[in-house]
Amino acid sequence: MSGLIFTTPWVLAALAALPVLWWLLRLTPPAPKIVAFPPTRILHQLAHREETAAKSPLWLTLMRLLIAALIILALAGPILSPVTPIATGSRPLLLVIDNGWASANWSSRLDAAHMAIDEAERDDRTIVVAPTADPALMAPPSDARAARQIVDGLNPQPFDPMRSDIVTRLQADAFTADAPYDVVWLSDGLTHDSAADTAFAEALAAMDADATVTLIRPEERTLPLAEAGVDNAAGALSLTLIRPSPAAAASGTVDAYDAKGRLIDTADFAFDGDALLATARFERPIELRNTFRRLELAGRDTAAGVFLLDNRNERRTVALIEGSSGDTDQPLLSSAHYIGNALAPFTDLRRSADRNVENAIDRAIEQGVSIIVLTDIGTMPDKSAEALQRWVEAGGMLIRFAGPRLAASDDNRLLPVTLRRGGRTLGGTLSWSEPRRIAAFPAASPFSGLAIEHDTTVSRQVLATPSVDLVEKSWAQLDDGTPLVTGTRSGEGWIVLFHVAADQRWTNLPLSGTFVEMMQRLTELAGAPKQPAETAGEATAAADSSGLLNTENAILLAPYQTLDASGRLGEPPARTQPLAADAADTEIGPDHPPGFYGPADGLRALNLGRPDMQLSPLDPPAGAATALGYPDSEPVDLAPWLLLAAILILFADALAVLWITGRIGRRGTGMATAAILIAALAAFPLDRAGAAEDADAFALAAANVTRLAYVITGDDNLNSVSRDGLRGLTAALSARTALEPGEPIGVDISQDELAFFPLLYWNVAETDPEPDASTLARIDAYMKQGGTILFDTRDAGFGNFGVGTSFVSPTTDKLRAILANLDIPALEPVPADHVLGKSFYLLTSFPGRQSNGALWVEAAASGGDTTRPARGGDGVSSIMITGNDMASAWAIDTSGRPLLPMGQAEPGQREMAYRTGINIVMYTLTGNYKADQVHIPALLERLGQ
Repeated sequence: MSGLIFTTPWVLAALAALPVLWWLLRLTPPAPKIVAFPPTRILHQLAHREETAAKSPLWLTLMRLLIAALIILALAGPILSPVTPIATGSRPLLLVIDNGWASANWSSRLDAAHMAIDEAERDDRTIVVAPTADPALMAPPSDARAARQIVDGLNPQPFDPMRSDIVTRLQADAFTADAPYDVVWLSDGLTHDSAADTAFAEALAAMDADATVTLIRPEERTLPLAEAGVDNAAGALSLTLIRPSPAAAASGTVDAYDAKGRLIDTADFAFDGDALLATARFERPIELRNTFRRLELAGRDTAAGVFLLDNRNERRTVALIEGSSGDTDQPLLSSAHYIGNALAPFTDLRRSADRNVENAIDRAIEQGVSIIVLTDIGTMPDKSAEALQRWVEAGGMLIRFAGPRLAASDDNRLLPVTLRRGGRTLGGTLSWSEPRRIAAFPAASPFSGLAIEHDTTVSRQVLATPSVDLVEKSWAQLDDGTPLVTGTRSGEGWIVLFHVAADQRWTNLPLSGTFVEMMQRLTELAGAPKQPAETAGEATAAADSSGLLNTENAILLAPYQTLDASGRLGEPPARTQPLAADAADTEIGPDHPPGFYGPADGLRALNLGRPDMQLSPLDPPAGAATALGYPDSEPVDLAPWLLLAAILILFADALAVLWITGRIGRRGTGMATAAILIAALAAFPLDRAGAAEDADAFALAAANVTRLAYVITGDDNLNSVSRDGLRGLTAALSARTALEPGEPIGVDISQDELAFFPLLYWNVAETDPEPDASTLARIDAYMKQGGTILFDTRDAGFGNFGVGTSFVSPTTDKLRAILANLDIPALEPVPADHVLGKSFYLLTSFPGRQSNGALWVEAAASGGDTTRPARGGDGVSSIMITGNDMASAWAIDTSGRPLLPMGQAEPGQREMAYRTGINIVMYTLTGNYKADQVHIPALLERLGQ
């Protein structure tokens, strides 16, 4: 449904003056009479007659009235809206915006938000913007300008919206003064938490009986899909996908990537009929499936469309080697039977048929298994013990079970503790003791949190010799304090010992579900990174280089990489908190966004999709006035078109007057007509059909030859200085280096492609407006993709101003305002040992027209190799800042003569300014290769040896 609205309707009152215009325009003066001018006959032929004005033709009068009407309508601000206005009502507006992970239609949501703000502005209503994924950004009622700034600063977040928090904030004093509100809810179309979302909708509808609640939701066919979990089974890795509605996408493709981002495999999926669940199967060898690290829905950029995999999702290969002969006729008497049943659901079990322990161990190691399980093997050959020791130290996990042979053995190799010979028996006819129960698992144990079945008992065990570290190595204990399971690190691997047999003769633990869960925890631990030693009584958390945080009671995993709302991995946000290593169900939110946590060699994946995840379409809240879809087109401003029509008719009127008065057709009138037509065409500069061609020409000019570029500002004088300065620097580069750059070029940072230029020179103008959000995003992307911007504030010669001072000049103040919205690193003045000081010339200072200002670059990372002087040379600084007015020192005219005098009379300062510019260009083009020169003395010394 379309609607016509006027931004300034009071202007329409001028239409009442059209009758007056009719009266004024109905008269047309008579055409001028041509009289011959022979002097002797002038009095005779000249007759005096009184003439009345002729009436203007009706069509000409109507044409002029139409011009006036079109101008009045244009000034009234007519807007053709393609949809019904959404910000209805007269109360203050509460604009609720869902900016969670389901924001695939984010641009449509922003367009609708601006439309609602514009409508509220026309009615002079205050506005509250409430982003559901960023409740902290919700500010008290403000005008439309502030609301637009909040909306333009919003970004989708990679977690569910927190709608209930909006209601809590609305109850604060800052918001209750203007209540009740008319509500416009720009939703993502999904119910994320049924109870919370229902309460939120009811709270909005219950604000006031007369308030309106308008829900905007996308069509169900556009709702996103989500990945809910994986199952790395024996034959294939299966990924479960869910959709919120049968109207959503019915099929698609999932791509599997490894840790380096390489595409490994793809799998198709399809939903059957109205089913809401589907499965994508990757039927590849287990060795290949274990390299998967990211499963991504192709063409659907959301955080829920990406599932991250860690070592817990790898299907472990386990070699089971028995120390006693297996009884195939009585499998319930075999240890391998219970271990196999416990491991089979989540591992690739390889049971050795060779009773030769040495051969079985060698074959298991050759197969590259992750875990080797030995049941009741007491003494093993030296060769096998040595091979196992090397395998464990390289990262393998050795799990051993006790039995009669181990109890009788004196061989304590490859055991986490030293054992007493013989063990002990609990219960029985010749024993005073009773079978013991299992105590709760310690907090530091891998089994922490597992439930223990109450009827699980132990009737026989092997005992460990008491030692100082026995308690630390005890992962499970009996209720009398004796160890049931012990474990320790050996190199990069683990050695684990069950002090009982793996069958029912020593304990009924293998018959319980607890045993299955214990074996699963051990398989998850296999291949995990080395855990830091826990220090008793340590009260503070200290980060180590492995990405682990060790606290008093728990191990925390530092954030490594996190997903954004589009499902792309990147640097964690500043507010991201470490993840508890033993957290089984961490809530996804601002503190814990989905992504990878922990050290690089043992990452823990945190996913938005969970096996219990449910998606459903969002129902309109009770009492909602309307439930609309997002507009697929923007409102059309009719004012320019009305003015265009008025001016065209005005030129037609001019031609009509020429025709009525007889001017058209005479000599010279053709030139007048042509002049009118040319003026008409010049008044309406049409969109250039060759805009794309111009863009291509710009790209060719910038890419075919290396050029220095400067940012075009609103100050023409500054632009001239920048152009002439870079022209002078280009000439110096051509004369002194192997580089032959082309003519410098000016760029519009809001439109032109910046990737062609390694260096941008930005002469900061204090009168320029701050770049908008899209321009800032282009600048940020340019710097992060390898480009360098040299900002020049030109204030080094005007007192105590500058980047590093407390008093700032207007240009530095403008620069700070720009940088406040960019993601830039810490800065420092160029240190004496920086590569920038030796990229071509050896420099200790970096002057321009002025010399007392510092040149700022990215600060070197702390904690680096202090023996290497070039500590800033690991990459080119993406930003440089100076106040030395370098372009003025470089500027030359077409004859190559300096254009501007130097600010200070220091000998050779212009030459040093040119050298500074050459060093900067060489540094941006070549990077840190000069840093290797610091090693030349050591290399020469070694070559001499």
